Amino acid sequence: LFSPILYFTAIMLPEPQTAPKTHKRRIIYGIFVAVILALGQNYISAPYTLEASLLIGNVFVWAIYRDKRYILEFIEKKEIAPGIYNFWFKPRKTLEFTPGQFFEWTVYHKNPDSRGIRRYFTIASFPGEKNVLISAKVPQQPSTFKNKLLNLEPGDSVSILGPQGDFVIQDASEDKKFAFIAGGIGITPFRSMVKDMEESNMSPDIGILYFADSEKEFVFEDTFKNAEISYNRSTRRVNAKLIKEIFPDYNERIFYVSGPDPMVRSTEKILTGIGVKDKNIKTDYFPGYEEI
Repeated sequence: LFSPILYFTAIMLPEPQTAPKTHKRRIIYGIFVAVILALGQNYISAPYTLEASLLIGNVFVWAIYRDKRYILEFIEKKEIAPGIYNFWFKPRKTLEFTPGQFFEWTVYHKNPDSRGIRRYFTIASFPGEKNVLISAKVPQQPSTFKNKLLNLEPGDSVSILGPQGDFVIQDASEDKKFAFIAGGIGITPFRSMVKDMEESNMSPDIGILYFADSEKEFVFEDTFKNAEISYNRSTRRVNAKLIKEIFPDYNERIFYVSGPDPMVRSTEKILTGIGVKDKNIKTDYFPGYEEI
């Protein structure tokens, strides 16, 4: 019956829409809540100052960084590799996002499993494309969410909330050097980035190192080859020797790492181990996928 515990279990833990969803927002949220709590406990004689501070913080972050909701109409799906699908959607209004960002997708269906009706998907299309593309790897025994995604009919609607995430390129000028390291379905943000730079006639120095479990699971290869950028792939595990071979000038590059969480964490550790500065490592992980 301790009120802060009741508050956390009843309000904070059920993933409220007002919860901050990016690292920057969480820092701002934490500082704001701490200031409100300190003021409340020192200058206001009132009960429930902790709960009130958290609520005020949620409202503040939600008001300042309110995400947009979009309704998309399903067009078609296509299996582009064993168990890997492209899903195309038509937005009712233009989707506003930066390549590399993701949205929270809600696909309503009956009797959802414990993982629910929501997932996060990075947009694989780029802002200049008419329709919206996401890609997903679907196991033989999929969750109810992915099973519904697989069985969408043309014309079915889904809703998305966002955009979210800061896995974006701030400056793509020609004097910049980038290294994209992708594991499995983590290649999707790089398709969006490369297509967008190509459309905008930007040509920075980009190298791609793409890992997958088998030769059959590499996707979007035509996109990278047509862009005439350095493209390398491997079915081995990420290791320092391979990174140095592909990117001999690694100390001059900004690394973007995307893939399953274990792969991203191990790659980040390898990069810092060979001397890449933390500020030159940007990461984005895909939950729910195994190691690559």
